[in-house]
Amino acid sequence: MKTPFSTSWISLGLLAVVYVVSIFHIFAQSFNGAADSNERVLRIVHWQLEPGYREGLQWAIDEYNSLPHVREAGYRVQQQAVPERIYGQFLNVHLISGTAPDLAALGMSRVVKGNTVARFFQSVSDQVVAPNPYNSPETLPGYLSESEKQAIAKMGWQETFLDGMKGGFIQDLNDYFAVPVSAFGSIRLFYNMDLVQEAKALVLSELAAETRPSWLADILGSSGDLPEDARLMVWLNNGQPPESLGQLFLLCEAILHIAKQPGREALIPISASGYTNNDVARKVYHPIFLAEVARALDRDYSSTLDAVEIIGGWQSGLWKFEHPEVEESIRMLQRFADYYPSGFYGLDREQAQRRFVHGNALLISTGGWDAASIFRSVAAKSEEARFEVRVTTAPLAHEGERWSQYIKQPFSEAEFKAGVPLAINKATPHPELALDFLRFITSVRVNEEFNQRVGWLPVVVGAEPVDSMRAFLPQIEGAPTGLQLSFGSQALISQIRIALEGNMKLVVDGDMDYDTFVDIAEDVITDGRIGAEKQWYERWQKANDQTIAYDQSLNIESIKQYIMGDDSAMDRRKSHLYEAVYNDQGYWVRLLWDNVHPDEAFPER
Repeated sequence: MKTPFSTSWISLGLLAVVYVVSIFHIFAQSFNGAADSNERVLRIVHWQLEPGYREGLQWAIDEYNSLPHVREAGYRVQQQAVPERIYGQFLNVHLISGTAPDLAALGMSRVVKGNTVARFFQSVSDQVVAPNPYNSPETLPGYLSESEKQAIAKMGWQETFLDGMKGGFIQDLNDYFAVPVSAFGSIRLFYNMDLVQEAKALVLSELAAETRPSWLADILGSSGDLPEDARLMVWLNNGQPPESLGQLFLLCEAILHIAKQPGREALIPISASGYTNNDVARKVYHPIFLAEVARALDRDYSSTLDAVEIIGGWQSGLWKFEHPEVEESIRMLQRFADYYPSGFYGLDREQAQRRFVHGNALLISTGGWDAASIFRSVAAKSEEARFEVRVTTAPLAHEGERWSQYIKQPFSEAEFKAGVPLAINKATPHPELALDFLRFITSVRVNEEFNQRVGWLPVVVGAEPVDSMRAFLPQIEGAPTGLQLSFGSQALISQIRIALEGNMKLVVDGDMDYDTFVDIAEDVITDGRIGAEKQWYERWQKANDQTIAYDQSLNIESIKQYIMGDDSAMDRRKSHLYEAVYNDQGYWVRLLWDNVHPDEAFPER
């Protein structure tokens, strides 16, 4: 019997061809240039496909390849960029097979997490105390004073990093396994200043009219979002983006009104998406809203919130869904959703950026990692379509505005961590060269030029950022970053996180009322099988496992110190001992349980 032909066979054939070509291309790239037996290639793999990154990294690579000692040794460094969606799988396969590149950007890989980092990558802790040889005084920028040059030249490598190299520190291992090369900056608001001026002009004209439209009357005055006073009039005439939350709401309402004009239907106030950083309400304002609640939940005064502190706080009544600040925080999320595009949870990061770049949104919320792409895309438009982009922090609520009692203090960015951490593969045949390149790219001169070309922030002291990134420099004032009550905290077990975060999205989108959300959330939290008791037990189990891991690390460091003569192991032993004592087989979790439930036995499973 003849098998009928199906068009699906064509699809499968094309898929197979594309797969083979892709594999061939990856391996061709991996071994490109290695045919010359006199040349040794050091490969760097990363997933940073943002515009400008590969070009900036290539500049640093070319600078390094031209160094006399590198040329004389017959070395050549080359980069390999792998798309983010397949980077984790690519790295997993090559690490396990022993064919991974010499340097790799950590992250995206399920294999390379926690203790397994030490299995595949080399610790650099022994190297971070010595000065960076590429920071000699004569190589440092001329704008530094002689005393500054001398100080930087004598600093330990770790000390030259703005974050103390925390971006490469693995807490569970108490060790440095990577070296960050860039910083992104925190979340900022990007404004289309042409639309800001247009919205302001509309507000001023409506204020001067005999009869004000309802949308304007509702937002102004004692019962609205902001008072109509002298400060408002000064701002409306000064050409600046919103300086308060109420002013932001006013412009958003004006944009909604402008969007009703023929040919302006695509216009929206805020270009949000399912990408969390585009959702300024959930990413920035919701944690601020609940900051006072978070402070009360910090039982161990660590300036960070643990999952059992969040759940224990609910059980002891420190926070409830019926409390005004919790309920109003959801109302605030709903208010922002009115300014987002319809179905924004189904949109992605690229769609949100495209809408803003095309001039169809008043603003977009995102981090410094997207800044270069946004600036370049807008600058590349025709003169008629181009507009000024202004970057600011998210404004707080001024006194007299709606929610001013809650949205009054930002979170500090002083505890930022540098990004793009590059780690040395343990299987590399060129460990000294890999370490030398990391020192080179994190020297003041090279890191400054590299990041200015990329459009990101440098990670070392003394290096100046490109002007367009100055708005992303860390703001040190504010509350501790760790004190954030987040319903989407990854520390919460999945059932509770879905009940809180997942259903909260339905409330914001208008598909569930608040009372139903509260009923579902409380049913899950009080469920003995999947709720609070399970959260307590799993947190205790994790702390117990961590104690075992620290005890094992203590034994290893003891061997290194007393048998192998590694003097630096003593400091790591002290730190491991502290962590082991602190975790103490999860004793602190049980202690907190007794504080919240003095008459109940700890849940055993």
